[in-house]
Amino acid sequence: DPLFAQVQKLAPDIALYLNWLWPPEVDQAFAEGIAAGVAGTKTALQVAQSIQSVFDGLVAKGYKFA
Repeated sequence: DPLFAQVQKLAPDIALYLNWLWPPEVDQAFAEGIAAGVAGTKTALQVAQSIQSVFDGLVAKGYKFA
């Protein structure tokens, strides 16, 4: 990612977090998926499918990953 490369030059010890790149709906799906996985209410496959579904819905509404 060109933006992250530029930021990393300014602050070489910086960490990259998902919420810097993804819309909040995807971040929320990840957080809910992690919680469901830890609680044992969803499998990893179900979590991945749920996150993909959220992303696909955003794309269908016109979202474009920068």
